[in-house]
Amino acid sequence: MRILWAAETGNIDIVREMLNKNAELKSATDADGYTPLHRASYEGHCQVVEVCMLYKYFQYKFVKRILLYFSVALLPACELLSTCCDVLAKTEVA
Repeated sequence: MRILWAAETGNIDIVREMLNKNAELKSATDADGYTPLHRASYEGHCQVVEVCMLYKYFQYKFVKRILLYFSVALLPACELLSTCCDVLAKTEVA
Protein backbone atom coordinates (compact mmCIF):
# COMPACT_ATOMS: atom_id res chain seq x y z
CA MET A 1 0.00 0.00 0.00
CA ARG A 2 1.40 3.38 -0.99
CA ILE A 3 0.83 5.11 2.36
CA LEU A 4 2.83 2.43 4.16
CA TRP A 5 5.71 2.87 1.71
CA ALA A 6 5.54 6.67 2.04
CA ALA A 7 5.62 6.51 5.84
CA GLU A 8 8.50 4.04 5.87
CA THR A 9 10.58 6.11 3.46
CA GLY A 10 9.77 9.40 5.20
CA ASN A 11 7.89 10.95 2.28
CA ILE A 12 5.87 13.39 4.34
CA ASP A 13 4.27 15.09 1.32
CA ILE A 14 2.71 11.85 0.08
CA VAL A 15 1.59 10.87 3.60
CA ARG A 16 -0.08 14.26 4.10
CA GLU A 17 -1.68 14.23 0.66
CA MET A 18 -3.08 10.74 1.08
CA LEU A 19 -4.43 11.38 4.58
CA ASN A 20 -6.02 14.64 3.47
CA LYS A 21 -7.85 12.77 0.71
CA ASN A 22 -8.76 9.75 2.83
CA ALA A 23 -8.25 9.88 6.59
CA GLU A 24 -9.22 6.20 6.84
CA LEU A 25 -5.78 5.34 5.45
CA LYS A 26 -4.55 6.08 8.96
CA SER A 27 -5.47 2.53 9.87
CA ALA A 28 -3.90 0.81 6.86
CA THR A 29 -1.78 -2.18 7.86
CA ASP A 30 0.69 -4.48 6.20
CA ALA A 31 0.67 -8.29 6.49
CA ASP A 32 2.31 -8.03 9.92
CA GLY A 33 -0.24 -5.52 11.23
CA TYR A 34 2.10 -2.52 11.06
CA THR A 35 0.58 0.86 10.34
CA PRO A 36 2.11 3.98 8.80
CA LEU A 37 2.85 5.20 12.34
CA HIS A 38 4.76 2.00 13.13
CA ARG A 39 6.79 2.19 9.94
CA ALA A 40 7.66 5.87 10.32
CA SER A 41 8.66 5.29 13.95
CA TYR A 42 10.86 2.31 13.14
CA GLU A 43 12.73 4.32 10.53
CA GLY A 44 13.04 7.45 12.69
CA HIS A 45 10.98 9.75 10.44
CA CYS A 46 9.90 12.20 13.11
CA GLN A 47 7.95 14.54 10.83
CA VAL A 48 5.86 11.65 9.50
CA VAL A 49 5.25 10.46 13.08
CA GLU A 50 4.03 13.95 13.93
CA VAL A 51 1.64 13.98 10.95
CA CYS A 52 0.35 10.56 11.96
CA MET A 53 -0.27 11.80 15.48
CA LEU A 54 -2.19 14.81 14.17
CA TYR A 55 -4.52 12.48 12.31
CA LYS A 56 -5.28 10.66 15.57
CA TYR A 57 -4.09 7.32 14.25
CA PHE A 58 -5.18 5.19 17.16
CA GLN A 59 -7.00 5.35 20.41
CA TYR A 60 -5.14 7.55 22.83
CA LYS A 61 -4.22 4.62 25.08
CA PHE A 62 -2.53 2.79 22.18
CA VAL A 63 -0.66 5.92 21.11
CA LYS A 64 0.68 6.29 24.65
CA ARG A 65 1.95 2.71 24.64
CA ILE A 66 3.57 2.94 21.21
CA LEU A 67 5.25 6.26 22.00
CA LEU A 68 6.71 4.93 25.22
CA TYR A 69 8.14 1.96 23.33
CA PHE A 70 9.55 3.90 20.41
CA SER A 71 10.99 6.74 22.48
CA VAL A 72 13.34 4.24 24.08
CA ALA A 73 14.34 2.72 20.72
CA LEU A 74 14.70 6.00 18.85
CA LEU A 75 15.57 8.54 21.52
CA PRO A 76 18.79 9.67 19.83
CA ALA A 77 17.11 9.90 16.42
CA CYS A 78 13.76 11.35 17.34
CA GLU A 79 13.47 14.00 20.03
CA LEU A 80 9.79 14.44 19.17
CA LEU A 81 8.95 11.02 20.56
CA SER A 82 10.77 11.73 23.77
CA THR A 83 8.87 14.97 24.23
CA CYS A 84 5.54 13.30 23.50
CA CYS A 85 6.31 10.52 25.96
CA ASP A 86 7.19 12.98 28.68
CA VAL A 87 3.81 14.67 28.27
CA LEU A 88 1.84 11.45 27.90
CA ALA A 89 3.55 9.75 30.84
CA LYS A 90 2.12 12.44 33.09
CA THR A 91 -1.41 11.97 31.70
CA GLU A 92 -3.84 9.48 33.15
CA VAL A 93 -5.80 7.44 30.64
CA ALA A 94 -8.90 5.49 31.58
